[in-house]
Amino acid sequence: MKAFETYIPTKLVFGAGEIARLGEFAAQYGKKAMIVTTGNDMERFGILKKATDSLERAGMPYVVFSDIEANPKDYNIDKGVRSFADAGCDIAIGLGGGSAMDGAKAIAMVAKNGGSIMDFMPGHARYTEALTETYPIICVTTTAGTGSEATYFSVITNTQTHEKPGLGCPCMMPVVSIIDPELMLSLPAGVTSQTGVDVFFHAMEAYLSTVATPYTDMVALEAMKTVVEFLPKTLAAPSDIEARGRMARANTLGGIAIVLAATCGLHAMGHSISGVTDVPHGRALAAAAVSFLNYTCDADVSRYANVARILGADPQLDDAQAASQCGARMEKFLRAVGMQCRLQEIGVQPGQIDTIADVTCSSMAFCMNVTLKKLDRSDIVEILRRAL
Repeated sequence: MKAFETYIPTKLVFGAGEIARLGEFAAQYGKKAMIVTTGNDMERFGILKKATDSLERAGMPYVVFSDIEANPKDYNIDKGVRSFADAGCDIAIGLGGGSAMDGAKAIAMVAKNGGSIMDFMPGHARYTEALTETYPIICVTTTAGTGSEATYFSVITNTQTHEKPGLGCPCMMPVVSIIDPELMLSLPAGVTSQTGVDVFFHAMEAYLSTVATPYTDMVALEAMKTVVEFLPKTLAAPSDIEARGRMARANTLGGIAIVLAATCGLHAMGHSISGVTDVPHGRALAAAAVSFLNYTCDADVSRYANVARILGADPQLDDAQAASQCGARMEKFLRAVGMQCRLQEIGVQPGQIDTIADVTCSSMAFCMNVTLKKLDRSDIVEILRRAL
């Protein structure tokens, strides 16, 4: 029997309308909040007002920092840290998708520990420092996609090297996360698809990880099954609050799975593709997924067979036969939710393959090393070449 440990310190608050409790929770942890968002989307859709109304009812002063880009950049974080300190904030609220939540985590961590976000990036002075403190973080997720509300990871792009590593430490777990499916009703179909497949990939990669446990298997399998059933329903009926809620729960399950079992080789490449090209994370993963599965499906035929069956493979097939169909089943699923694509279709040129492979190996070694099939740089180049 495989030994394992499980600990989830974040208070997870699920339910329609639960954003109304944001002020209640924030007042328990701080005296002045910084709301971290990306651009003006939260204001445009009325979500920012729901957040600020709740803070005002609780008597909680706040400032809004909206200068976080999609695929957050190192300079976004350093600017946010300065704003956090200048405003006298002592709690960060990530309001939005993964970029906003990751930005809030990074700002809170650097503001508490000093320096620049670059100090904590792989290869820099404080990367291996065992941090024990950060300013409190609350996450309010408005997408069903990144699982960031249930992880301590913060994915920030190093603009000098184009590396996009996940960094973080357990003290960066949110103290509270609000998962309110009503906030997801305004998501465009494209964002719903991109974030929805990311949920599946999180769960799938945690399941296809060498550090998977019986607990993460249970969580990951449930998340994958939920996405296959409810992502198409959500796309067909965007205002279906039940379908949105199921996807929101699957998203958080995916976050729990990866914080305990990690992502593997597909995310190693996906982060690097986004770092080099700045394409959305879900689109980068989708472009490489079929090739990755075809290349690695012989590593553990039982596990790959289970993924293939969740994606619709004939349950009568034996494990070897089902595993061999994993890539084809993934391609069919991605096509059904509008996400099937090749690398060249998202702007990756053949001449960029070597750069992406280099970035993968330099910044995402951990994810590569927990992949069921041992991968080196030549394998990454071949997987990417096949995905062109």
